[in-house]
Amino acid sequence: MLVNVYSCGQWDVNFSPAASAEATRAFRRELRRWHLPTRSDTSLEDLSRMCNPVLRGWVNYDSRFYQSALYPTFQHLARILMRWALRKYQRLRGHQRRAEQAWRYWLRRRSSKRAIGWETFQQLLQTDVLPTPTIVPTI
Repeated sequence: MLVNVYSCGQWDVNFSPAASAEATRAFRRELRRWHLPTRSDTSLEDLSRMCNPVLRGWVNYDSRFYQSALYPTFQHLARILMRWALRKYQRLRGHQRRAEQAWRYWLRRRSSKRAIGWETFQQLLQTDVLPTPTIVPTI
């Protein structure tokens, strides 16, 4: 909560209903507790089945009015998933920059109106350049 005091003696209260710093720290703690980068034996579908209910609940609760407050936390999740992909797919080891470029390319295509479907994503998995998987909140 922010209190503005004007020179004429009036005051005003501003409130931004966003996820608190404590809530984002707790969520990052929960992400670390999942140990996603070490689960190289699980598939992308298994990770999405495990993470989606929790992510959807958190997004629906904490991003009702101020969604951009969650961007740093989801960037952290993207970095975690990048480490998972680098560990799971051996051909990406030592090519973090190329994997990050492919991730940005995939994200740009997904954020445009031409979203990539699962079939196209599975074809991208077979190629040399592999995008990092992400869990996109849909509201």
